[in-house]
Amino acid sequence: MPDKKKFIFNSNEKKSEKDNDNRNTVNGNRQQFQDAKSETFDSSSQFHDVVFTTFINSLSASALAYLGLMEDPSGNAQTKDVSMARQTIDVLAMLKEKTRGNLKTEDKEMLDRLLYELRLKYVKELNK
Repeated sequence: MPDKKKFIFNSNEKKSEKDNDNRNTVNGNRQQFQDAKSETFDSSSQFHDVVFTTFINSLSASALAYLGLMEDPSGNAQTKDVSMARQTIDVLAMLKEKTRGNLKTEDKEMLDRLLYELRLKYVKELNK
């Protein structure tokens, strides 16, 4: 059995020095993150804040593309992959379950509608 004593600091001084070092590292990392964030996502950036509706619409578009019902955004030929469409629909269903009770009414209704429509299209593609 390992000796537990070797994991205990010999003095409070060493412990407080280590705590201060850890705090300084965390504060430095936090500042680096804030600096990088402000450089990457400035107001003139082509990227916008990711909001729930944007994320859900993105997943929905991916499912439609996998079903072959929407052009591939990259401009390549349509790639039909029904199993990936099913996985994307399942991810949307999981998000619905995990966010139950935490969504605005309009977000919940949009997610319900998208799931209903995607499931219908998925079944139609399976029956072709």
